[in-house]
Formats: sequence, C-alpha cells, structure tokens
Amino acid sequence: MTTTQHTYPCSTTAVGSARAWLLSALAAQLPPHEQVTEVLDEAELVVSELVTNAVLASCSTATVTVTTDPSCVRIGVADDAPGRPTLLHAATDAVRGRGLAIVCMLARDWGVSPVDHGGKEVWAEITLPRKVAELMR
Repeated sequence: MTTTQHTYPCSTTAVGSARAWLLSALAAQLPPHEQVTEVLDEAELVVSELVTNAVLASCSTATVTVTTDPSCVRIGVADDAPGRPTLLHAATDAVRGRGLAIVCMLARDWGVSPVDHGGKEVWAEITLPRKVAELMR
C-alpha cells in the first residue's frame, strides 16, 4: 500500500492543482498498463468533485490523500469546513448539485469520516481493473 498527500489553500485554483498533483502521484504509484488510463480519468474526475465541494463549503485548506493497494485507489479530501456534504438529486437544468452523484457512479464506495481538527474527510474508492491489480501484487 502506498499513500501520499498534499495540502492546498481553498481557492478556485485548488481544483486544477489537485487534479495535476493526483495524476502525477498515481502515475508514480500504478504500474504501466493501458487500463490505467481509465483509472486516471475516473480519479481525476473524483478529486475534482471532492475538492470543488471543499472549496464551495468555504474551507481554509483541503488536504488530498491518495492511497493505492492491489484492489483500489482511495482518494480522500479532508477540510476544515463545517457540515457534511449531501448527495443531491439535481434537476436536469440545475447548475450545481451533481458532484457526489458523479462520485457515486465512479466509486465502488464513498463516505464521510470525521477528522481530529473538527473537519471531515470525504473519500472515494475506485476499483482497479483485474490486470492492473495483478501487476501490483
């Protein structure tokens, strides 16, 4: 199992920075295989949604953690903003409210866990394709 993390000040630039960092971290952690591209695409979208939620919740910082093991990639975004995110069922013409629904569709599991400083970590697990998982064993 490999874990790495990076902390960002919550601003509109955090989302793009977190995406770029995550892709770089996963490229170093995952074996070369054509099916890794699918995992990278899904992970990039998940981290975008989770960091966007943290920024919209008015956090001061967001810490992105990525852990890989032979079964999955786990992405967590911890922030110090109050409250918990809620899975919404957005109308087709809604401008916001689809982030966690997208995460739900891509992840095998997701959730919210409290963190020591009073905030929370929203996390999601993306299943690795069998061939990639075999290369990681």
